[in-house]
Amino acid sequence: RRTGCQSDCPACAFGCRLFRNARHRGRRSPGHQQYPTGGGAVLRGENILTLKQNGRLVFLDRPLSLLIPTSDRPLSSDRASVEKRYTERYPIYMSVKDIHIDAKDDAGAVAENIIRRFFER
Repeated sequence: RRTGCQSDCPACAFGCRLFRNARHRGRRSPGHQQYPTGGGAVLRGENILTLKQNGRLVFLDRPLSLLIPTSDRPLSSDRASVEKRYTERYPIYMSVKDIHIDAKDDAGAVAENIIRRFFER
């Protein structure tokens, strides 16, 4: 909405760089309480700093074999794109995560694991 986009796919309508810039500005807004991120959020060092200043980063580690390309995700619309993003980003996710969650199970089990691990100290 901040971009004025009416499309279901702002990255397609405006281009990935413009879309990421708008999301980045939203994360840095005063009083912003939620930090919705896509997989590319950790590609900018300033995003990592902002996110870590305000909480912990939880990496939901799903095996590549379980990641499914979808037409509504322009950077992951086919198998080759999914594999490319996974290979590029996995080491980054591992290096910045505060909590590592094995996300190969069903959503309910993963959610329970997130809650348990989040409140561990």
